[in-house]
Amino acid sequence: RPAAPAARKPQPARRASESKTGSSARGALAVTRVLVQAVALREALEWTRRATSAKDERYYLKGVYFHATQGGLRMVATDGHRIHAETIPANWGNKGAPAGFIMPTAMVRDVVKAIGGKPREAHVVVDSEGKKIAVQITGGKTINGEAIDGTY
Repeated sequence: RPAAPAARKPQPARRASESKTGSSARGALAVTRVLVQAVALREALEWTRRATSAKDERYYLKGVYFHATQGGLRMVATDGHRIHAETIPANWGNKGAPAGFIMPTAMVRDVVKAIGGKPREAHVVVDSEGKKIAVQITGGKTINGEAIDGTY
């Protein structure tokens, strides 16, 4: 004899703002994309990363600080003795620019290597809290990382 089907519990109706995993849209982080020329990004990162700190006591200096300028993206790095800064043209779109964030030196190195010398575009994508970073290179790969938690 076949077993009787198990009784199913009624499921509560899902709100329109919930995904199939049950997380609400309120908990999801918004992202901001900025479009830049990949070669300009690579050159700016090559210059600024020379001034990043290698010392452990000031962890927030072990990366390149990114922040928005009028129509541009500024990158700054310092080790406490020298400072390197570079601004490149950027298209922030209609969402506006996020708060500044610090990209770790290891991620900077990976982005420079991934871009190479080929002229392409890149999107720098940052979540609304400035903690998750992704650099998406057109026709190439995506480099993901977490921002350094600190103030510059």
